[in-house]
Amino acid sequence: YLQLALFIAGGALLVVLVSLMWVRTLRRLVNLKTAEIRLRKEQLEATSRELMVEKAQLRTIFESTPDALSLKDSRGVYIDCNAGFQALLGRSREQIIGFADSDIFPDEHVAAGIRAHDLDALRLGKPHRFEASFKGVDGRVTELDVIKVPVPMHDQEVVAVLGVARDVTERHRAESELRIASVAFESQDGMVITDAQGVIER
Repeated sequence: YLQLALFIAGGALLVVLVSLMWVRTLRRLVNLKTAEIRLRKEQLEATSRELMVEKAQLRTIFESTPDALSLKDSRGVYIDCNAGFQALLGRSREQIIGFADSDIFPDEHVAAGIRAHDLDALRLGKPHRFEASFKGVDGRVTELDVIKVPVPMHDQEVVAVLGVARDVTERHRAESELRIASVAFESQDGMVITDAQGVIER
């Protein structure tokens, strides 16, 4: 009986030791996994903070540039714009966001032309640059240097078109003045310079 009792006790002790080792191993694995999860969480929080700072910086740049900036989805609906774009159109943000060019511009040819440039940028998959004249609600004509840029996401699918319009009216006027001065300087004849309506300018 003594040998049997010792054998049973030894077996029970072995089971207890194996169980303790198993519990210890499990505890170690749980602690390692918990530390890994905590580290990932801290990394995600740090990345999230960095993204929020970057987003705020981009928003500041977007809003503070004097150029007119707009962002449209692939269907041509405005999803964002800055104060420069609002000033150019003479409309508030609420009158732009959620609308397409055909909703904003009464002249269907103007709206179709703008949409054609958006589609060119989407089709080409690269920035598309052109110059355009824009007549504002006050009747003033503004000469614009425009760039349409397709905006891809991480999967490279183009989902938006960024429009950047810079007022180059003064530059055009200065270039015109230089051309007139050049012709007048080279000419030996007397001349009168008029505008398109025949009003004498010089």
